[in-house]
Amino acid sequence: MILAHDKYKILLFAPAFAPFANPEAIVNNKLALAFKSAGWYVDVITRSDNELSDYNYGSMWEDCWLPLRPSTHPVTYEKVNRPARLVGTVMGALRTRYPGIGCRWASHSLKLALSMHREKRYDVIISRALPDFAHIPALLFAESTGLPWIANWNDPPLFLFPPPYNNRMSPFRRFINDRLVRAVINHATAITFPSDRLKAYVCENYGQTYAEKSFVIPHAALSWPNVAGPLGNILTLCHAGNLYAERDPSVFFRGLYHFLKRNQITRARFINIGMEAVNIKEKIVEEGLSDHVTLLGKQSYMETINYLSRCDILVAIENRYKGNIFLPSKISDYAQTGRPILSISPPDSSTHDIIKQHGGGIAVDCRSSEAIVDALLELYSHWEGTTLNEKYGSHRLYYLFSPERIIASYENIFSKIGLAS
Repeated sequence: MILAHDKYKILLFAPAFAPFANPEAIVNNKLALAFKSAGWYVDVITRSDNELSDYNYGSMWEDCWLPLRPSTHPVTYEKVNRPARLVGTVMGALRTRYPGIGCRWASHSLKLALSMHREKRYDVIISRALPDFAHIPALLFAESTGLPWIANWNDPPLFLFPPPYNNRMSPFRRFINDRLVRAVINHATAITFPSDRLKAYVCENYGQTYAEKSFVIPHAALSWPNVAGPLGNILTLCHAGNLYAERDPSVFFRGLYHFLKRNQITRARFINIGMEAVNIKEKIVEEGLSDHVTLLGKQSYMETINYLSRCDILVAIENRYKGNIFLPSKISDYAQTGRPILSISPPDSSTHDIIKQHGGGIAVDCRSSEAIVDALLELYSHWEGTTLNEKYGSHRLYYLFSPERIIASYENIFSKIGLAS
């Protein structure tokens, strides 16, 4: 039943969504909450087997996502043996025209969407990737209904990930994925990216037609009161997220060691919340940081945010290559807490751009341990003088990711594509 006050009726295709918790799901959750807070009606078609993924911070409903539960429609299909599963995959490929991973889910999602639309009569379709196959049922649903469709890429299409990522893909799968991207270009009414750099990177590969219908909307933040107190009388630096080969913390660890040793600082600790590569513990020992680093492992989203809000400095460690087209979702999470950000990133990166323009922390070259030492010393001096949040607090960034600003950006797109409320 659609209520009379619902301004827009949105059908959202998001394979990564609550209760499953990884960065892709979390940014989709926050967007859906922003829609609901604006009085918009939203239904979400998602997957039911996300708990099978290793990239998983939990698959239980958390309190902050509970308002989404009535709107969440996981696609389910019978568990069958391998031959029957293969038949289902082949049938999904034939129905969707896009063979490969996700085609079975896309086929079932389309069937569910058409059934729901007959009852609810949606106004607009939104599809959210990663994974890229989120766009397949949205494309087919848009073709069937004629509804406007807004496609989103929070990362590049998988086969366009830049170095140092090495997403090996067979020529056939690359052909299918490229064909899907071109179908999105031709059929989506609008396309969104979280950063200007990502938009420019993808559009360079696909031309002006893509650019003309593309918009930049950052990841949404939650409304989050910063009421937690500090962890104690010790400088705490915290990083939330995975540490692995493409996000190697070695240079940061080296800078942290020299900062501590040169200034004879003992009251400092670095905490990582998330999964780590197998050699992270070895790197900690090699850099002489065993007494200053704590690895908390995986935590739920609410546990992570509560912990971040009690730390003094929030660290973002990014890839060490010339430029970075990504906007890490953790930046919107950090801005929710208001705590200062230390961004260890390439000079040509979305995070570097934001902090240099708006403040909220310090951005330093991820290739220079000396630059990290200098930044840590600057932040430490303000921590000692109790002026750290006043000088570098990320509350300055919150408006960039606030639900109100995200809603205004979507309303702008809706207006441009002729969707009346």
